[in-house]
Amino acid sequence: MNLKTPIDRVINWGDSLPVSPWQLAAVFAVTVIMRNLLEAITLGLIFPAPAFMLHFPVAYIFPLLMLVFVMRMFSGYQTAKLLKIMVLAWILTLLPPIIDKLAGTTSAIGYFPLERSNAAWFLLNFFNPAVTLNGTTTGIRVEAAIGCILAGVFTWAVAPNKRILRGVLNTLVFAPVFLSFFTWPYLIGVIFQPLFPGDGVTHSLLQWHAATEAPVTGASHFIVYLVDMIPVSLLSLWFVKELSEKHWMEFKQAARDNIPISFAAVLGTVAAFAVVPAGGLTMADTITITGALMASLWLVTAASWKGYFRLVASLTALTLAWASGWETLVFAGLAFAVSGLPGPKRLRHAVFAVALFVTALSPAGFSLSASSAVLSLLLIPVTVFLAHKRTSASALLVIPLAAVLISPPSSNRNAWERGLARRTDTFARSSRIGLALESAARLAAGGGPWLTLGETTHLTGQNERSRYVCETAIARGDSSASLMKVMMNLAFARKDTSEFNRIFELYTDVADESELSSAVNMRVSFLSLTGDTASLNYIHSRTGMNPMVLRSMATVHLTMGDTLRSLQYSMAFLDSPIAAAEDWAMTITLAAVTGEADWDSLYNEAEHRFGYCLPVMLARLRACVIATGQGDRSDLLHRCILIKPDNNEVLETAAMWFAAEDKPDSTLVFASRAIAGELYPSPAAFSFALNAALQTGNYTEAAVTARYAAYCYPGIVRNRAILAGILKARGDTAESALLKESFSGIQWAEDLCDSLESVVCEAEYY
Repeated sequence: MNLKTPIDRVINWGDSLPVSPWQLAAVFAVTVIMRNLLEAITLGLIFPAPAFMLHFPVAYIFPLLMLVFVMRMFSGYQTAKLLKIMVLAWILTLLPPIIDKLAGTTSAIGYFPLERSNAAWFLLNFFNPAVTLNGTTTGIRVEAAIGCILAGVFTWAVAPNKRILRGVLNTLVFAPVFLSFFTWPYLIGVIFQPLFPGDGVTHSLLQWHAATEAPVTGASHFIVYLVDMIPVSLLSLWFVKELSEKHWMEFKQAARDNIPISFAAVLGTVAAFAVVPAGGLTMADTITITGALMASLWLVTAASWKGYFRLVASLTALTLAWASGWETLVFAGLAFAVSGLPGPKRLRHAVFAVALFVTALSPAGFSLSASSAVLSLLLIPVTVFLAHKRTSASALLVIPLAAVLISPPSSNRNAWERGLARRTDTFARSSRIGLALESAARLAAGGGPWLTLGETTHLTGQNERSRYVCETAIARGDSSASLMKVMMNLAFARKDTSEFNRIFELYTDVADESELSSAVNMRVSFLSLTGDTASLNYIHSRTGMNPMVLRSMATVHLTMGDTLRSLQYSMAFLDSPIAAAEDWAMTITLAAVTGEADWDSLYNEAEHRFGYCLPVMLARLRACVIATGQGDRSDLLHRCILIKPDNNEVLETAAMWFAAEDKPDSTLVFASRAIAGELYPSPAAFSFALNAALQTGNYTEAAVTARYAAYCYPGIVRNRAILAGILKARGDTAESALLKESFSGIQWAEDLCDSLESVVCEAEYY
């Protein structure tokens, strides 16, 4: 028996397997998902959606289609059978992570960082086990070697003539094509870097948006997906021709009718490029706009087919739209829906063309009210309607084409700024203040409005920065009510009465009537903060049991240290329907502090009203510690930690609770997490962490915490005394001496430093 016989048997076995197209697609999908999950297990995380759903699947689809195309050219084997065998053989891609695990490979699978200078070296040394290549593991090399060998052997076995020559040539062509996919994003960078502005870094090239909206995450994954889909789209047409003559003929027959609506999509792309000022396009912008065009053309193609071909084409269009931006996905969804409307095809195509035009235009900062856009929106449906029977009428589309080139339909804000503004607003509305601050800062730096930056800097405690932002905006002519409101809050925080009153008068002049009540409430709150009891008592005598006055009276007495009067007003305010969970939490705490009300009964009543509400549960946990010095209701603590494990108030309450229960190890864990999670950690968090670290004899962490606490709160002497004592015990006399000078003459601090020095020396050296 010669070598060819068993190879033929394997090929015939694979070809004869009863597998439907959908089952074959399922095999491929399972292979890709399992490969990604195997890599994810190695990394300890599952890849994000843009990578898992778009980039990585097409990173397998593209080489599959390309390699089938190459092997078809060399082997002459029937495309349908070849594709089936290749999909089954693609299961071998599961080998690399398994081989790496067995071989004990510690490096992660990834792309090789290709550059022009190392491209030849990469190709020559890919199969050299003595050379280490970043991202190229043992498993990857084994997979590539098996693939190249099998490609040549397969071609040799099935080729009609010149089998050895065809097999060798196929392997020689197959290898570099195959290997290019192991460095593909960097290869894209090598090709496109000279053509676009950037900073010389491939990762930046793939995600640097200047004229189009930048996604929050996954920018490089979206761009690589769109780049890959250009050749995949072209290869797909070839595969349709090879695999389904019926659908290919349907596509060709519909192509003539689809010329006008396809041209409408192209017109939208031309308008999108025209909107961007000369020299303002990055590679990411160019690919994003091209992706919107591909999405539009795939929608046109989907409208030409029926059954699962239409389904696949439609899904492809929508994924391309997703990768091209949120607005593109919105308009692509509209176009997809329009393509399925009932009624005359002529009328449907006219409306469909308009939707395609806007879809293709959507990545750029466009305005549909611009004259060229209005002209296009009017002429496109009319032209497509007329061209239904007379294709020559499509020539009328030259008019809107000239219009968008002469006068691009641009808006005052480009898509990058518009997307950043939407992202900032989304973060702010969802109370993700840290993310909102970052986006607002970029928006202001990029020439956008400053309002949200003023709001977010104030909310994060950066009041001087917020004041600069707001006063600069006002100096430049912004007198909006929203900005005035931030200024009032800043004056409120500074307790600057004259400035507050001045801004309040300006605010009442520009605010809507619906906003004035909140301003009055703020004024009452300001009086409470400044301790102006005379004014509050006057208002109270005039308004009676006004809920906001009751709340303010509670606040002012708390500020003045009169917790009993504060409790009385708080209890009265709880009868108001506007009393929120935070108000109940404050009252529960006051009840524990004063001992004049049953804090547990108050909690039960609040739970009945609000359910398991976080502020109320935390107040209940703290109340027991305050009133009795011990913790209870561990079930509430466990629930709070489960539902909000990163919340600073939860972490500090947990530290307080465990400290009361004399569990310093747990106290230290939660207090240190509270410190790590806050831009400005509270003195209480530092105090809990320091006490717990000292109690457990963890002097290293105590010193680290004391150093950070001394930096954050230089006025708290205890932090410096603790740090000085530990440092002196460990021989750092220079820094210890400087610290001791800062509290020289404060007897208790000197005693604490000396006693801690003795304790640390005894613990660590004896």
